[in-house]
Amino acid sequence: MFLQSMNTILFHLLILMTMQSIVIVLSSCPTGWVKWRQSCYVLLPEKMNWMQADAACKRPGSNLILPDSKEENDFIFKWAVKGNDGMWIGCTDAVQEGVWLCGGQPARFTNWWYPYDPHNDTRLNCARMTVYSGGVWSDSVSCQSTEHKVAACEMPVPIVPIYHTLLGPDGRVSEYCPLNHVIDNLAVEGVIACGRACTSDPHCRSFNVWQSSEKEKKCQLNNVTFLEEDHSDFIEGCVYFEL
Repeated sequence: MFLQSMNTILFHLLILMTMQSIVIVLSSCPTGWVKWRQSCYVLLPEKMNWMQADAACKRPGSNLILPDSKEENDFIFKWAVKGNDGMWIGCTDAVQEGVWLCGGQPARFTNWWYPYDPHNDTRLNCARMTVYSGGVWSDSVSCQSTEHKVAACEMPVPIVPIYHTLLGPDGRVSEYCPLNHVIDNLAVEGVIACGRACTSDPHCRSFNVWQSSEKEKKCQLNNVTFLEEDHSDFIEGCVYFEL
């Protein structure tokens, strides 16, 4: 059933703003992600600067790749850096020159290319893993450099809820989805498959599920969340989920 009046639109948006949620659990790496120990990794499809890579990886439970040990550094180097021209990692001293934070916290492990790095230079604030000496780190390129590098996202192997749908005060699932932020359309067997497709795509932040037949559903991947969307393009007839 589709909307009949603006009053109906406003009513349902109010329900969404007072939402509760139903949570769905995934307990393995999403399709397309590589598992190493208790983490999942995925290469971004294009090269970019550090700022772009950091923004692309910021979703619930995910961040720009960050080696926490020599073993993880070796794994990342062999998996994605060797054969490329370096990879951005989630360490920066942009807040305070010389004070390096990795994932927003003091680093538990570093692999700087001594005696050359890190530089005491306010223009150089972001780290990358180089192709040298098995993956030593350097900050010799600006965070916003036009010299783009390979980037990858990392997250723990999901053993907790990773996406949910919105409920109104009456306990019913909302049937409204955004339409102007769709980045991909897929045919899937159900909600779990659509959720896996979203978690597999680094650009996906939420997804819409439409009933197209008894055995098949239409899955739309979105690049925004409910709070990021102005709700002007929401339409009735599907179920919306967020990571």
